[in-house]
Amino acid sequence: MKQYLAIILLSVIHVSGFAQADMFRKKERKIGFAVGYGFQDGLDVNYHYDVLLLQVNYYITIFSKESFTVDIIPNPQFNITKYKVTNNSSKEESGFEFGLNVGIAARKTFRDGRMAAYLLLGSGPHYVSGVPERQAKGFIFSDNIITGLDVQLSDRLRLDLSGGIRHISNAGLKRPNGGVNNIVLYSGLIYLMKPK
Repeated sequence: MKQYLAIILLSVIHVSGFAQADMFRKKERKIGFAVGYGFQDGLDVNYHYDVLLLQVNYYITIFSKESFTVDIIPNPQFNITKYKVTNNSSKEESGFEFGLNVGIAARKTFRDGRMAAYLLLGSGPHYVSGVPERQAKGFIFSDNIITGLDVQLSDRLRLDLSGGIRHISNAGLKRPNGGVNNIVLYSGLIYLMKPK
């Protein structure tokens, strides 16, 4: 398995060597689609809440200087969840979430703009159909801190790989409000839209 991952990574880096200029230095709009998975493995928690994240990302570059850019990223989401209501329940429930996050990403490009590392902080309102008993269902906020790496595949297309921490809770608007945490991993594509 490790050999296959190494071959894929080397292939992506090799393909990125043929790409041209850095799309994030341009002020044109970019759109992306990402699929992610959130889980509790590695977190010290006593509840179960897994989430499949499906999101569209719209990149608006608000600052660009040499190899550093800052983007505002609205990203509507529809997410599918599996959770246990109580800690000792053997039954796994299915649910969903939907909402809109808005993030700000600081991005540093390297390899002549063909690769970039970034840090994203985001938050936004969501609705959850069901959660573990420590958290009230309904209106919540989703807060995220994500780090990522994107690799240019062509003049208009980038591969985006990222991971981080996600926290959902309702800011004390309704009890209980114990919050739910996930480690999240994403993969996606970013497309540079044609200028008008």
